[in-house]
Amino acid sequence: MPLLAETPAPVPDLKTPDGIYSARQLLDLAMQQLPGFEWKDEGGVAHIYEKHLVNSSGNLLNVRIHQFAFPSDVGEFMYYFRPCIWGTIQGYDCRGGAYSGFQLPKLEQGQLPFGQNFNNALARDILLAALKTNGRFYLLIAFEGTKPKLKSHFPWGNWFAESLEVAEPSHLWVQTPKAHSR
Repeated sequence: MPLLAETPAPVPDLKTPDGIYSARQLLDLAMQQLPGFEWKDEGGVAHIYEKHLVNSSGNLLNVRIHQFAFPSDVGEFMYYFRPCIWGTIQGYDCRGGAYSGFQLPKLEQGQLPFGQNFNNALARDILLAALKTNGRFYLLIAFEGTKPKLKSHFPWGNWFAESLEVAEPSHLWVQTPKAHSR
């Protein structure tokens, strides 16, 4: 299930009882342990958010984007969309600028409807549209609190996107530390 999470940092560890759960059941269990949080099914996307944060004027996802068009894949989208939001906050639009960073290779495989246009849309609505359309990635944005500053750099450094598709599971190897004898 694709996911968009908007959370103040830090979020406490969650406890899950043993058992088999659906994604919805796990989300419901998590909400019971996170006071002030809710989740909604937004057209097949699990949207998790803190109630005050989601409506905050300092939440960068509440920025209205004047014009944006989907590139061909999720990797490009994530590469271009963050600077688009920042440029809009700074009083520019999304039609140009300097970009730096890299694209996650797994996100490059996720296709989007190239050229689909958005006019005068909230950044959150554009992200949700990408998640709904592609359905194979998630995004977590951590803010410095429930009342962030719009020009804060904190959420830009705490913006995590990843593919939900894994070619092969990664193995976790744990080596027991050796006790030193004296």
